[in-house]
Amino acid sequence: MTLIIAMKARDSIIMASDGRVLMGNSNYRDNETKLFCLKNLMVGIFGYGEIGAFLLQHHWKELLDKSDSIDDCAELINKKFSKTYNTSLNGSAAGEKPIVGFILAGYRGGKAGPEQEIYSFRSKSNFSPEISGNEPIFGGIAQYGWYISPKFYLPNISAAKAKFLSAYIIKETSDRDFLVGGKINIFEIIAGGPAKQINDTELATILMGIELFNRDIIQLFNNLKISPMPQT
Repeated sequence: MTLIIAMKARDSIIMASDGRVLMGNSNYRDNETKLFCLKNLMVGIFGYGEIGAFLLQHHWKELLDKSDSIDDCAELINKKFSKTYNTSLNGSAAGEKPIVGFILAGYRGGKAGPEQEIYSFRSKSNFSPEISGNEPIFGGIAQYGWYISPKFYLPNISAAKAKFLSAYIIKETSDRDFLVGGKINIFEIIAGGPAKQINDTELATILMGIELFNRDIIQLFNNLKISPMPQT
């Protein structure tokens, strides 16, 4: 399975993923690539990875040709991916088709300046685009992200904190669910610039920060003094 997270930060958009892919019931690989740079856009695969990779590869050139416009790419995913997906799995009952999805993030030009946008697409909804609004968007095993992100995420969050929060959610999920794990990958895109993956040094600093953060939470809890309720 997978966990993909995309969130808008103050001056950039952050997308992160785990690296685990299952091979059978208990075997797995922990260095799977699930995020891709599409010139000035980022795209992530969640769900059944082999089908997602096939769709992305099959339409990669078309996506590159339209990568100057996130809305044109969203329209292409909606129309072309759904057709290829249904044609490739022709004969499979609706309930038997593997679930696959994508998250697409980037900027669009606007009269007031560049506008951040994040779309998600799911095979269950025939790859119809869904807009994230001002909240983080998740693909895959998202229940822990839905619980954690409202506690910490703010629409004007800094890029550094957005990277930390994305990695924190993936790490906390992997500690609780075997289907998520492996190397965390984080991509960032700024207005007018290509999407880039953060380097291993920055990632190591974030992961060390997560360890210290969790240690501080435990210490805070252990030092917590709770006064008894007054008797009435």
